[in-house]
Amino acid sequence: MAGVSDILGDFSKHIKALEEQAKFSAEAVTSGGRRRWFVPPAAGSADVNDPTAINSSFDRTALNNLYEKALLDEGTVGDRIALKQQIDYVAVLERSYRAARASSIRCRAMAAGRSKGHSSSMGVFGGHVMREIQNIIRNSKESR
Repeated sequence: MAGVSDILGDFSKHIKALEEQAKFSAEAVTSGGRRRWFVPPAAGSADVNDPTAINSSFDRTALNNLYEKALLDEGTVGDRIALKQQIDYVAVLERSYRAARASSIRCRAMAAGRSKGHSSSMGVFGGHVMREIQNIIRNSKESR
């Protein structure tokens, strides 16, 4: 089975931009300079504070299309892993970029929503963590 994955150009540009940002930040700290905000490489002259203006900077359409191909038995497990990781890295980069520029009101609303979900008996703590530990204990008793 031939592979369908590749490192796409936009992903490479994001990784290179993150490397450059890290270098700039390290040099700024060690020289007493100022850090600069990260700007996605594809933003160009777009208003980086306009949420819709930078949408194309985080476009994952090509990656998603390749991932779909890989899932439809045209790719290997390695293809699926490589593509999914690229998709996830760009998605996390987008979320962190947007969160860094979000208004305090938006941040409070998002935090309230997360807290509401976490407080649910079916949320991450009660629903996932507790259930996972209970399953481990139950399985360990059954395997004695």
